Amino acid sequence: MEVLMLLDTGASITVLHREIADRLNLNSMRKAKLMVAGGNVLDSDIVRLDYVGVGPIKKHGLQASVIQHAGPKTPYQGLLGMNFLKGLDYRIDYAREVIQWKP
Repeated sequence: MEVLMLLDTGASITVLHREIADRLNLNSMRKAKLMVAGGNVLDSDIVRLDYVGVGPIKKHGLQASVIQHAGPKTPYQGLLGMNFLKGLDYRIDYAREVIQWKP
């Protein structure tokens, strides 16, 4: 399933909105509390994803946090966090709004 994610270098873990997690039939491994920008704390479930692929990069067994999205509807269904980006060589092209992966 293709999911639109917002790159968030301030997020330590990848986050999925509950609606997408339910469509993917993901099972919670454990409960967790997430602190978000502004200091609010959200209840979440931690799940393991078979894989996450972005462009030519694919990581297997990545953990993600599942939250109930509140507020206005967004065009994305989660956040791509640092647990995906860790160890990768990339550059963010802000003008074109893309990630450029370095070999």
